Amino acid sequence: MKDPVYIQRRAKEDNLYFRLQEKSLRMIQQLSGKRWTDFNEHDPGITILDILHYALQEFAYLFETPFEELLADREKKELVYRKAGLLPPEEIFQKMIVTSGDYEELFRSIPGVKDCRVKVGPDAVYSVLIERERDKNESEIENQVRACYHAHRNLCENIGEVCFGINSDKPVRISEGVDRPVYTPLPERKRVSPNTFIYHSIQNDFPESYGIGERGLPLDTTIERKSEALQLKGYLLIFDYLMSGICQQLKQIPALLELSGRLPEPFHADIEIPDIGKLLDKEKLKQSVIFDPEEIKTQKNHFFDQLDTLYGEDTQIYSGQQSLSFRARLIERFPLFNTLRFRSFNLRDTDLKSVPGIKQLVNTLSGNEIEQEMSVVNLFSRYNLNLITDKRFFNGLQEQYNVKFFLGEYPEIPGLYEISPIPRIPVKYTLQKFYRLRNHLNLFRNHILFEGFLKYGMNPTCFRSVWLPDKTGYLLLYKHPGQEEWINLGFFFDKQRLIETCNHLWAFIEKLNRESFSFYFIEHLLLLDNEQNHPEEHNKLTIVITGWVDHYYPRETYLRIFEERLPIHLDIHYQWLGVEEMKAFEEHYFKWRSAWAHNDKQRIGELSGKIKEITG
Repeated sequence: MKDPVYIQRRAKEDNLYFRLQEKSLRMIQQLSGKRWTDFNEHDPGITILDILHYALQEFAYLFETPFEELLADREKKELVYRKAGLLPPEEIFQKMIVTSGDYEELFRSIPGVKDCRVKVGPDAVYSVLIERERDKNESEIENQVRACYHAHRNLCENIGEVCFGINSDKPVRISEGVDRPVYTPLPERKRVSPNTFIYHSIQNDFPESYGIGERGLPLDTTIERKSEALQLKGYLLIFDYLMSGICQQLKQIPALLELSGRLPEPFHADIEIPDIGKLLDKEKLKQSVIFDPEEIKTQKNHFFDQLDTLYGEDTQIYSGQQSLSFRARLIERFPLFNTLRFRSFNLRDTDLKSVPGIKQLVNTLSGNEIEQEMSVVNLFSRYNLNLITDKRFFNGLQEQYNVKFFLGEYPEIPGLYEISPIPRIPVKYTLQKFYRLRNHLNLFRNHILFEGFLKYGMNPTCFRSVWLPDKTGYLLLYKHPGQEEWINLGFFFDKQRLIETCNHLWAFIEKLNRESFSFYFIEHLLLLDNEQNHPEEHNKLTIVITGWVDHYYPRETYLRIFEERLPIHLDIHYQWLGVEEMKAFEEHYFKWRSAWAHNDKQRIGELSGKIKEITG
C-alpha cells in the first residue's frame, strides 16, 4: 500500500499576501496613531489595502516566471536561446586549427587517410606524411589534403611536401564531434505568460457596494453618491497607473532580452475603467509615456553589456553613434570572428572570394561588410568617377572650376551679394539622389573626384552659396584648405535646391569614405622569387591600407584591433598608399592571387617582385 498523500497547509509567514497585510497594518498604525482605530475588513481603507495586496501578489507570481519562459517560442513550444544572444556552444567554442596536432586531426577526417604526421619547418611551411588505406589513390588524397589545408590556412604559413608511407604504432585519434544541445519543448503551463498579460484595473475587484466597478452605481443613485464614487476612482488611478506600468514592463521583457535592434514599445497607460473620461483627458492619457524612451534604450545597452562580458568583448567602443542593430550584429558574429582571427585567404580559391578572418571583422566594425575581396579603386568607377591625386587636380584641372576672389575673412566678389554658409538638413542618401548630384555638380559631370575632396568634402565650413547680381540664380562654391581659389561646383536657380543638393553631397562623400576604407594582407612567406624560394622573413606581414581615409577612421582604432587579435609571433608592418600607388598595387595583387590559385609558378615569381617593390 502506498503512503497517503496529504495537502500541507502553508505557514502564514510564507504567504506573500499575509506578509504584505501585516507590514501595511503596522505602517498605518505607526503613521496614524490614534486617528485610525478600525483595522477590520469592513473599513474602506483596509479594503483598498487588501485589493492592492492581491494585485501585488499576482504581479509577484508573474515575476516568478522561469527565465526560460521569456525565451520561449510560444508557437513552436521550444526555447530559443539564440534570439537572446545566448549562442550554442558549438559556435562559441569552434575548433581553431592552429597547431600541427590540429592539422593532423583535420586531415584524418579525409576519406582514405588512415593516419598522418604534420611537422612545421623553421620557415613556417608544413610537411605532411600520410598513411593511406590500401585501395585509395595517392594523387587524389594529396589534392584533398592540400584543399583541406588551404581552406583552414592561417596567416604567414603554407604547406610544402605531402608524402606517403608511414607505419607507426601511434594510435589514430578520432575527431569527436561536438554534441548539439537538444532543446526540450516547454511543457504546457497554466501560468499566464507575461507577454500576453493584459492589465485589469484593481477598481474592478472592489465590492459592488463601492460603485466603482464595471457595473457602476444604480440608476437612481444621488449626485452626491456618484461624486463620492468618482473621487474614489480618481484616488485609485495613481495605483492603476503604477501597476499598468509594471504590467507593460513585464510584457516587454522578451523584446528587451532580444539580440536585435528592436526596442520595447513605449509604455503608455492602458487603464480602461468606466467614466475615466470624467476624470482624465483620455487622449492625453494615451499620449503620455510612462518611461523615457532613452531610458529604455539604455536598458537595452545594459543587456548588451552583459553579453559582452559573457563573450569577453566590448562592442560599445566600436558601435559609437551607430544603431543598436549594429551592436547586436557584432555580438552575434564576434564568436565566429574570434575563431577565424588567424585565418588567411584560401590560396586555391580561383574565384578570389575567400577573405582573411581579421579583414571580415574590421570591415564589419566599419559598417562595410564584405563577402569577397574587391578592388577599392574600382569602387569609384562604379559611380563613373575617376579618383585622382590632389597634385594632379590643382596643377592641371582646377582652372576649369575657379572662382577667383580674395577679399576679407569671408569670400566676397564685387557686385555679388548674399554670400552665406550652407545649413545642415537631415537627408538620406539614395542612388537616385546620386544621379541628381551628377547632373548638378561640375566635378561629377566631368567624372572627377580628387583625394582631398574625400577628406574635406563633408566639412560645411568649406562651402558657400552666392547669389548672382543679375538675380538669375546661385553658385555653390567649395574652398579646399590650403588653397586660395574657390571652386565653382554648380549653378542653381533655387537656393533650397542648392541646400538640398549640398547636403546630399555630404552624405554621398561620407558613404564613399566608408566604402573606400580597405586593406590587404601581404604574407611575405608567399612572395616567392623566380626560383620558387621562400624569403627569410617568413613571419613578416605587411598590411596595405588606403591612405586617404585617415580622417574618417583614425589609425589608432584599427591598428589596436590588429594588435589585439593577430598572433604575437608575426612581424607586422603597415603601408598606407595613395590613389596612384593603390591602383598599381591592386593590379598586381589580384593577378598574384590568381596565379597562386592556378599554381602558375612563373607568374607568382614575377608578381611577387612587383608587390615587393610597392610594399618594401
